[in-house]
Amino acid sequence: MANPVNNSVITSIASGRESSQILFKHLGAVHTQTGLTMTQRKLSNVMLRNALNTIGQDKEHQIPMKEILEALDWDTTQKAPETLRESLRDLARIQIQWNILGRDNKNKWTTSALLAHVSIKDGYVYYSYSLALRELFQNPNIYARLNLDVQRKFKNKHAVIIWELICGDLSSKKEEKISTEWIPYEQVLKLTDLLTNNYMTRYTSFRERVLDSAIHEINESSDITVRYEEKRVNRKLTHLRFFGEKKQLTPVGEPPYAQQMRGIGFGEKKIKDIIKNQTEEDILRALTFLIHFTKTTKEPVKNPVALFDKALSEGWCKPAESVVDLGVLKEPVLPAHETAECLAIRQALSDLIGMAEYTSWFSHAQLRVENSCLHVICPSSFIQSTIDVQYKHLIQKVLPKGMSCVIA
Repeated sequence: MANPVNNSVITSIASGRESSQILFKHLGAVHTQTGLTMTQRKLSNVMLRNALNTIGQDKEHQIPMKEILEALDWDTTQKAPETLRESLRDLARIQIQWNILGRDNKNKWTTSALLAHVSIKDGYVYYSYSLALRELFQNPNIYARLNLDVQRKFKNKHAVIIWELICGDLSSKKEEKISTEWIPYEQVLKLTDLLTNNYMTRYTSFRERVLDSAIHEINESSDITVRYEEKRVNRKLTHLRFFGEKKQLTPVGEPPYAQQMRGIGFGEKKIKDIIKNQTEEDILRALTFLIHFTKTTKEPVKNPVALFDKALSEGWCKPAESVVDLGVLKEPVLPAHETAECLAIRQALSDLIGMAEYTSWFSHAQLRVENSCLHVICPSSFIQSTIDVQYKHLIQKVLPKGMSCVIA
């Protein structure tokens, strides 16, 4: 179980520009049946993060209206729109059930309105919390670490809900990859506020209209990737289990090809020197040459760093690309080491990214499917790094439902 987050930790974390948008939200407040809209859920997180440092005090908090509008990705030049006023009214009115999965054994089950009161005056929103929620939110013993800059991107309410759920398990287990426990389907409907929408007997409709679209948006727009498995009894869906993994994001302000240079073997100081002293065009030209040379030479490249340095300093470039016939992939002749399923994935990937890019990165990689996981086995660490950074999310798009991907 994760250690409690105290106010001194929150204060130190909030001192940085990037981390100031991090909310440590009690897991009981993630596992809720709320009835809130997407705007209301986002809004409640923004207001909670603003109040968190002093949440234990019986006081009125305030937040600039402009900050709220920015967090919701709304026009900051307008006054408080009526839709926002309505959302704030609902946060002080709608009864929310907390900790419905029973993960927090130290705190009691709670039902309450999210805000004790709320008002707007002179460009600020003023609000407070009830005693029960102040006690719940202060120093959470288990929590979800939520990046509110990521939250801003969501357009789908159910994507936000499932994203919070998976972030909660990633935070509490302190792992890069997690799988949730098997969650009864009825509780999944409670979490997504759909228990009363007749989905209890229509799982296929829930999967097609709600679950798959939410998972797609999470994988496209957030800092994690998610998939799920189904459990059935006598062909009836009874439970769902989710799998989550943190994305390896490029550091803020760093060009994408820096990760490729790490794959070649450059150290951090060398990468910074090259980025500082060379043009992006020259760097990309040298990288392109190295890619071409790596996949066409008969012998392994013993020192790719030295070869890259030489190509960069002397302006080497790869020969003009030859035209490749897409029909080659469509011939009904399977590689000896690959299955028909792998060939179908290759075809779908080449259709998605184009034949030139496919040939550059995937023609020398091997594909293998084991236990619902596609393994992409690369001929060099450089190609592995490039595929992992630039193409893994595209590979996931062409895979069958429930199949994951590993770049090796």
